[in-house]
Amino acid sequence: MEDPRRKEEEKEKPLQHATPRHGRQKGDAFLVRSLRFGREDCREAARVPAVWPKLCFGVIMASPPSRPAPTVPTVDLSPFLAGTAAGGGGAAEAARDAATRAIAAALQTTGFFRVVNHGVPAELMDRAVELSRDFFRRPYEEKLRSGPVEGSGAPVPVGYARQPESLPDKNEYLMLCPPETGFNIYPADPPQFREVLEKLYKELAKLASLVEDIVSGCMGLPPNFLRDYNGNRISDYLVAMRYFPVIKAGSGGGGGGEDTGLRAHMDGNVLTFVFQDDVAGLEVLDGDGGEWIQVSPEKGTIVVNVGDILQVMSNNRYKSALHRVVPRPVDRHSYAFFRTFDGGSWVEPLPQFTAAAGEKPQYKGFFYGEYLQHRMRNKTHPPARPEDEIDISHYAI
Repeated sequence: MEDPRRKEEEKEKPLQHATPRHGRQKGDAFLVRSLRFGREDCREAARVPAVWPKLCFGVIMASPPSRPAPTVPTVDLSPFLAGTAAGGGGAAEAARDAATRAIAAALQTTGFFRVVNHGVPAELMDRAVELSRDFFRRPYEEKLRSGPVEGSGAPVPVGYARQPESLPDKNEYLMLCPPETGFNIYPADPPQFREVLEKLYKELAKLASLVEDIVSGCMGLPPNFLRDYNGNRISDYLVAMRYFPVIKAGSGGGGGGEDTGLRAHMDGNVLTFVFQDDVAGLEVLDGDGGEWIQVSPEKGTIVVNVGDILQVMSNNRYKSALHRVVPRPVDRHSYAFFRTFDGGSWVEPLPQFTAAAGEKPQYKGFFYGEYLQHRMRNKTHPPARPEDEIDISHYAI
């Protein structure tokens, strides 16, 4: 007959599975360390499914770890540049399909993705950043010699400019049109500036044509739809930017008079292509979680983001992402290439995303040139109140 006192003693014994009789194991040492030091070790332990419940039940964590931090996906464009020669026809086609799916997913979530093996020479990008540093460190009066010329007829204010002191944005920039237009105003120094930037412009334009074709495929349209939609590239432009180091740094949103690199905004074009030096600062808002995602510098990569026009054409299927540049204690240099439409292009939600999808249009139609003028005026003649700036919601139904 079993002794009832022994049963009571067994009930009072501590659980033995945490420290087996054959001696404390590596996992047990980790368990004890985690309980001793707390929350950070618990996060590490949470990656081990067998250990996590023992650590977190009623002791340190009340719920499982939150979803992984959102990131900006990286897409390899080499299958599109190499054609069927890379790895055989079937392998190349599969690689192109995978890249297209990755881009399509990014277009519908953050509106941001990186590209690698994109065809723009890394040494050209590095040289452009060096020349940007050289130009922007020169005296203000010297840079002003490359300022915009009134009445030039250029679709954008080409040349050098600095953000007004009244704005929280702290940056200066040099804007360039397509080289063949003759509108550009190049500084005499540094040497090779014109040659390098014109070559850079042409390389980025080639990349933009490729990505436009991929995006057309993502939209279920003919591969060259976006290119053919706009036969005149006169309104495309390239901007070299320098963000000043700021002292009175705020949250990056530009509220309360706090300084920023560039306030949170959406781009007013079709697609934007950005590369930067090794100083971080670019962030994009994750629409699902409401978190700001840091788009860290990665050498040789180019960041692509959706602009307002693609959002309108897709009837909000693709996201014109809210993004910003937050302050840093040192100068930050970047280049942005803006793929646009000709001013006479009519922009409205495409029937593939409205009637064919059983959806009502979310925007009324407009000429791209009209919207471009609004956006440029926001920059050159900013209203006293930021909320008075015209953005794409101006055309929302």
